[in-house]
Amino acid sequence: MKKILAGAIAALTLAAIPPPALAAVGTYSEDTALELYQRCTSNDETHISAAYCIGYVRATVVGAQYVLASMGRFTCHPDVSNGQFQEVFLSYYRRHADQRLQPAIVVMALALYEKWPCAEGSK
Repeated sequence: MKKILAGAIAALTLAAIPPPALAAVGTYSEDTALELYQRCTSNDETHISAAYCIGYVRATVVGAQYVLASMGRFTCHPDVSNGQFQEVFLSYYRRHADQRLQPAIVVMALALYEKWPCAEGSK
């Protein structure tokens, strides 16, 4: 009975999500810098892309530290808003569009490093 109830709840939840939102979900873990840039600059009416952009950018700030460390680089960013992190990514992307097919997390890491570089252990 519990499995039937859980299945019914899941089906109702999916039915309540509008089709454009379902289509926008996709697999985002492997976004290229171009795809993230497009989401961050999208004017979609549902605001799903904008919400995704802010969430992705914020999540990659932490992940980017590991990417940078693996390259022997470190960043010391101040306490800034999600929107400011987004602007750092967008600004970097506009100047380095040749990196558009690189994984978004790598480009975000490079953007953070360019904006706020520091030596290992400085933070």
